[in-house]
Amino acid sequence: MKQQLVLDSQSSALCGDFLKLVTKSCILRASSGVIILARESGLKLELSDIPVQSLVPEPLRVLRYVGVVDAVNEKGRVELRRYKREHPFAQLSGSDNIIAFTTTRYKNQPLIVRGPGAGAEVTAGGVFSDILRLASYLGAPS
Repeated sequence: MKQQLVLDSQSSALCGDFLKLVTKSCILRASSGVIILARESGLKLELSDIPVQSLVPEPLRVLRYVGVVDAVNEKGRVELRRYKREHPFAQLSGSDNIIAFTTTRYKNQPLIVRGPGAGAEVTAGGVFSDILRLASYLGAPS
């Protein structure tokens, strides 16, 4: 799960409604990803169970909204984290997704799974298909 916002001394001057809208959208997408991963892991979490943490960026760092699922404590959260440009999370582009598994076996070096995401068009098509299926189930004429 990846949401990208790169700030440096020039772009940090950006502010206003557009940046707020983009940030809220990134938070919602990251939170939704945490819910999906948590539920697939058997946890019963809701969006209201996911606290969102924000940070002030360090210069020349890449910011990512990161969803975290803690299976041991049955919690999820979304945090804005800073990464050096060499970090795998900082190197994502486009609609790529990445998941890092930290387990007993992979404690010192998490297992990283990275690959292409669906992208906006495929995701929108899937949501529209779900809406049509729900409408049909509720008895709407086809």
